[in-house]
Amino acid sequence: MGARPARAGGSGDGGAYSTLADLHRLWEALRAGRVVSPDTLDAMLRPHSDWPEENARYGLGFHLHATADTVWLEGYDAGVSCASVHRPASSTTYTVISNWTDGAWPVLRAIAEQLDA
Repeated sequence: MGARPARAGGSGDGGAYSTLADLHRLWEALRAGRVVSPDTLDAMLRPHSDWPEENARYGLGFHLHATADTVWLEGYDAGVSCASVHRPASSTTYTVISNWTDGAWPVLRAIAEQLDA
């Protein structure tokens, strides 16, 4: 038998594969109750702990802004970063995927500044 080519694989700790379209569909499915029930989503988006150094809180699986209705998912690993933000009151969603470990955050801040201006 010949050797198998090496393949990168995703895991729960990093290396997940997604696209901008996938993340957009995830937010739509969450809002529509197709992933979890509306009551469960409400519980997930309720603050369960504080993250004061980031002016944020943490729900169940979601980061929550300390004072605004903004929720987000984020992750990074060596050479990649991603954050997907949803603002329920305005139904605004934006996602940044970068091929640099810290690349998503400056772009996210610029988008947030423009939306808040």
